[in-house]
Amino acid sequence: MEILDAKITDMEPKTRQLNVWSCYRGNLEDIADSDTYTIKLGIIKREEYNFEEVVKNLDENKISCEKLSEDGDITYVILAYHNQYKKGAEEYLASISFEEAEITGYRGTIEGNLAKIKKIIDFNRNRKKRLLAEIRKISSQYEEALTVYLDYIENNLEIEQAIESGFSTDSVSFHTAWVKKEDKKKIISTVESFKSTRVIEIQPDEDEDVPVILENKPLFRPFEIVVDLYGVPRYFEIDPTPFVSLFFAVFFGLCLMDAGYGFILAILTLIF
Repeated sequence: MEILDAKITDMEPKTRQLNVWSCYRGNLEDIADSDTYTIKLGIIKREEYNFEEVVKNLDENKISCEKLSEDGDITYVILAYHNQYKKGAEEYLASISFEEAEITGYRGTIEGNLAKIKKIIDFNRNRKKRLLAEIRKISSQYEEALTVYLDYIENNLEIEQAIESGFSTDSVSFHTAWVKKEDKKKIISTVESFKSTRVIEIQPDEDEDVPVILENKPLFRPFEIVVDLYGVPRYFEIDPTPFVSLFFAVFFGLCLMDAGYGFILAILTLIF
């Protein structure tokens, strides 16, 4: 999808660039330097120079000029000169700030190239629409299954990462983990139920970060999601979940009161 967007984006500046020179009806490959002559497309700003006088000076510098169109203070022209007079011609063009058109790498007419670019843009836009429709179709069919599979992969990834984080040799492996105090006996019993296993309790280092699990009464548990979203407190800090729950209760209570009050006023207005 990003590739298609990039192709469309790449074409848009070319469209704008060619549209500026839609007044030129010839073939773009003719705008070039040859061994004997040079042909250029460009603009002359009439707000800075008198165009009639510029044309006269162009003629004096052996430069042929044809006006293609005008747009406000800008005149679009095509110039041609023999390379015998190239040095003097370029010096004069530089003195009047002649801006040469940046149209290279094209063949054929402006109109023909614009049609080709439009065809490319339309093709990529239509292809994007088809792909989006296909994605929506697949999403509606397999979204639930893909969500379940994603959860499965993420859970197994955590297990694999936990296993890889341990230290192992050919005959033994060591793993460290944090366990809640109330789950300690259960974990020890489960692990030591396997042969050749042992659990050793160790104390954390002084500067070691202790993981945090929020534990609240059932009334406050739904609001733990909000706290998890914005970041849980550190191990020795206060759990803000009860305060968050109170804020939400008061805030939404006020909103509902306002809504109810407005609803009653609306009914009374209709009645009376």
